[in-house]
Order: sequence, then structure tokens, then C-alpha cells
Amino acid sequence: MAKPTKTRKTPEGSSGEVEKAESGQKVSVINLHQAPSVYSSFAQTKVNPLEIKIKFFELLNVAGNEVQLREVVNIIMAPGFAKAAYELLGRAIKTYEEKHGASGPTISAGVEEFPGPV
Repeated sequence: MAKPTKTRKTPEGSSGEVEKAESGQKVSVINLHQAPSVYSSFAQTKVNPLEIKIKFFELLNVAGNEVQLREVVNIIMAPGFAKAAYELLGRAIKTYEEKHGASGPTISAGVEEFPGPV
């Protein structure tokens, strides 16, 4: 996936463009409505031959051996897009750590594969 070289920031709910470095291709973003923002401190994944599913949760409470979670959003992606998102997230974490230091607990502390059918 090409790294964006130029981004024109626009207010939420409006349109903008991102120019991609390698191809020079421009992608227009048209926001007909503002997408909701959610907070997540826990995630689970499921994989099948056609897609990767990620469930995001908010951690509500931990008491002894009991953990209370609230499911906030499910994202289903094609494997190719999931890999591109993985690389994008990796670059964001690297930038964060360069500016602010280590990012906290390891991934195994809050991410696990969820059981059951895909």
C-alpha cells in the first residue's frame, strides 16, 4: 500500500482528498454523514478463507476472575485490505512511540481469537 505524501485535512462531515505517493492517484472522501467514533480497549479476531473479522469491545469492569465487556463495533474485511490496515496501524504505532515512548501493554493483553462459527 502506498504511503500518503500529502493530506488535506478537512472538518469532520466534509470532503477531502489524499494524494498517494507511488501512483499519484487521488482518492476523494465524501462524508454524507459523520461516522461514529468508538473507544475500544479489547478486541477479538476470527478468520476464514474470505474475510477477517474483528470485534472491538470496551472494558467496563474487572473484578477477580470476572471481566465485563461491552461490544462496540464489528469490522469485517477482505484479507488484502486487512493486511493494508495492519501495515497502516503499524506505521501509526511507530510514529506514536517515536513521539511519546512505548505504547503500553503487549497485544496479548487485550486481543484474542473469539470462539464459534465465522
